[in-house]
Amino acid sequence: MNDQSQREELFEDLHDIMSREVSVLREVLANMHAEQHAILNKDRVSQLILNENRVVLVNDMRKLRELMITKMEVVEESAIEAIPKAVDGDSQFLTLKDQILTLGQKIHDQKKYNHSLQSCQCYCPQPDVKKNSIKIGLITLERRTGKPVF
Repeated sequence: MNDQSQREELFEDLHDIMSREVSVLREVLANMHAEQHAILNKDRVSQLILNENRVVLVNDMRKLRELMITKMEVVEESAIEAIPKAVDGDSQFLTLKDQILTLGQKIHDQKKYNHSLQSCQCYCPQPDVKKNSIKIGLITLERRTGKPVF
């Protein structure tokens, strides 16, 4: 395998790995948003299911990171100097890198928010709404009779 074809193969592999990592990060963030709704609805069963699903996603992400590290080590061992420069300068790689960083920050923020919701739920329970509570709304009354208009 010549340097050019090896370079192209590594380039494509890194792009594929980073794309898959972005997809997994999006799934993790969606999972955490669903967890937020489960916390607000006090749905412990959904929270447990979401946590189990997130463990699988995090393991997938860990495998992708290990694969990326392995590919980068191959690049370093091969002494192919064009790959790092191409990866750093290519707009697709820069976009993927930015997406990974941004999604990581959003996941961190969502994790903190979910944790604060759980802490608040423990110490400040929401009042229960009675089944037969009175609903308040606006109605239109007829001027002459004062009866509601439907």
